[in-house]
Amino acid sequence: MMWQLAFKNLKFRITRSLLTIFGILAAIQLYVMMSNIMGYFDQETQRQISGMAGRIVVEDKTETLGYPPLNTVIAETSVDQIFEFQGIDPSLSSKLLFQTLVPAPGPGMPPSVLAVGIEPGKENVYLGNVDVRGDSRLESTNNAILGLKAAEHYGVQIGDNISLRDYKLTVTGIVEDADWLIDGSILIPLQTSQEIFARPSLISAIVVTAIKADEAKSIGEQISAIHPKLRVSTSEELAINAEKLLQSTRSFFTMINSTAIVIAIVVVTIVMVMAIFERRKEIGTLKAIGATKRKIIGIIMAECSF
Repeated sequence: MMWQLAFKNLKFRITRSLLTIFGILAAIQLYVMMSNIMGYFDQETQRQISGMAGRIVVEDKTETLGYPPLNTVIAETSVDQIFEFQGIDPSLSSKLLFQTLVPAPGPGMPPSVLAVGIEPGKENVYLGNVDVRGDSRLESTNNAILGLKAAEHYGVQIGDNISLRDYKLTVTGIVEDADWLIDGSILIPLQTSQEIFARPSLISAIVVTAIKADEAKSIGEQISAIHPKLRVSTSEELAINAEKLLQSTRSFFTMINSTAIVIAIVVVTIVMVMAIFERRKEIGTLKAIGATKRKIIGIIMAECSF
């Protein structure tokens, strides 16, 4: 009897019922989507840090600790001698210049699209061992290698041209399966990036790789001794800082998820309150014919549970 009455009331108020269901489903979908995105960022950040084993990042101390450094630059001449240190693999070490093209979608996240200037022939310093469709080398000053997300943003394929600040570049390679940082990157020759972004002889950072991973810390200490005005970060320090950044990102997504839960609760509460106020006469009739408070509350709860 209780369920029959509840279902009958739903049929009489079909529009409100459908809107209620839609609101709750939207809140649930938002919660699930945000949770999946956060899990993806966690996984990809750990994947990125694991690929930095044995590497050292040198950047300006005024830059907020993290990778990649986006807000400051240093003079190339001040770091040239670092590549001559014993124990460093020159083929896996490069100067880098970063420039945000499309801002990050949220706190603690990398830019949606990021230009990366790198020394030609050393693309694997940034890309690692990912597979590149097309050419994995920047053979010419106007070549560009794009992550899949960056290629989708500009709507280009291999052989197409893109323009960065009126500078035309030809897409020679696309990275199809990479972490979230590389996925949104546009890799171009270092000198070309310096010209495009008006930063002659300036770089954002250098990444050097120790021949033996266990010697990275001692090499980092040597670099710090010679360049006290620069920050030297090993892969272990980057991992610690990445975890701190992830905490702020987790807080952001947790806030969104909490909002979704609150919305769902508010929607259900509104439905219950409306169900009571709209049927005061009906509730009075039910009481008059002997219905208990428990049964009346059960009818309202049953209606809200559909």
